[in-house]
Amino acid sequence: MVTNAVPILAENGRDLLAVMSHDFLIESLQTEVLGFQVGDNGFAFLLDEDAHVIAHRNHPLDTNLPCGEEINVTWAEQEVEVAAVQEQLLGGSAGLTSYTDVEGEMWLVAYDVVETTGWRLGMAIPQSEVIAPATAIFRQVLVAAGVLLLLSLPVSFVAAGYVAQPVRQLSQAAQAIETSIARDEEVKALSTADLAHISGTVELNQLVAVFGQMVNALQERVKELDSLYAIGQTMTGNLDYESAMSSVLAAVRQVVEYDAAEITIAEGEYLRVYAWRGQQGMRDTTGHKYRIGRGLTGRIAQTKQAIYEARVGEEAAADSNLTLVPGGSAAEQTAKQKLMIRSFLGIPLLIGDRLVGVIALVHHEADYFTQTDQRQLNKLAAQASIAIDNALRVRARESELREQIRTLQVRIEDVNRARNETGLDAALLQDLRAQARALRLRRGSGEE
Repeated sequence: MVTNAVPILAENGRDLLAVMSHDFLIESLQTEVLGFQVGDNGFAFLLDEDAHVIAHRNHPLDTNLPCGEEINVTWAEQEVEVAAVQEQLLGGSAGLTSYTDVEGEMWLVAYDVVETTGWRLGMAIPQSEVIAPATAIFRQVLVAAGVLLLLSLPVSFVAAGYVAQPVRQLSQAAQAIETSIARDEEVKALSTADLAHISGTVELNQLVAVFGQMVNALQERVKELDSLYAIGQTMTGNLDYESAMSSVLAAVRQVVEYDAAEITIAEGEYLRVYAWRGQQGMRDTTGHKYRIGRGLTGRIAQTKQAIYEARVGEEAAADSNLTLVPGGSAAEQTAKQKLMIRSFLGIPLLIGDRLVGVIALVHHEADYFTQTDQRQLNKLAAQASIAIDNALRVRARESELREQIRTLQVRIEDVNRARNETGLDAALLQDLRAQARALRLRRGSGEE
């Protein structure tokens, strides 16, 4: 038998009050273990902490041992082939292993530790019994797969044609678009009617619809780029200062509607308004200065980033001079107040990292400008920057030439005076006149 005993201690946890024990007959333990069925030929077994056999189907324990005689026969002593398995059982808390018996049968062994006693409880089952169901299922799957394959071939052929035809038509449409773009031809918009003959599954129909939307969007982008290119050509073709500024504001209005717009040019720590266009009742800000870093326009110049204020507050509006002219009659003031700015969109004018200026637009409606407006204005800003910078350079050169001409005219007058008074040789006068004539020709041709 097996005896299990535990101490009963006092509340202080140290003083022993009693001992409680219970005896278990080995025979009853064997009945419980050996009565457990594992598959058709599997069995359960029980070993003590030293691998001595307590219960094993092939090694029955003599229950008539004299009192006090300990069980001292191990499993490996009964079956040499399980020596490795026995070593694993003693070395681990739980696991799965295998061995081959003397008849060549492979057995799978699962085991765990009984925590209260340290004994090893295990189960052994022939590997063939474990593999047999899996093999049967695998065979059934193979048969079923073969049948499904034979049935699916004609269905797949029909389905492939049903799916491939609209995909092929879409592919042809995509190739036509690619060819037209490569040849710089106009992209034909594919409407819903144009795609009506392409039909298939729900997913394919959705793909066709999305494809049509994509082509329409592509056509819009191509038209947009063509328009911006034409506008850019017009802007960059004007070297006259006033014409260049006017063409930039006109080009901006073609892509984005506004109530008022201004072009400011960077001059040291300030931005000066060089050009303005707006509705009646809006203040003409030409000549006004903004400090870089202050207000909406100043922040654009400082950060070199676009700013879009969908709802301009009173404080932000006060920072901008694109506000209404105060004064006038009550009726005029009421009419003008309807044009108080509510939306602001500003784009920096850059050549590389160099700041040329800022284009600022305002509108009296809140949430008026859109992301599309900002994107188009960004595209236009690159060419506008070049056009404005070229115009400013030409203007500066013209001013320099005018100053040189004035200087030469003064010198000519002085020479004429000196000649009349002293009879000076005309060679010097002729040279000065030639220089003045050359300067006028350079100014007229726009030569740098």
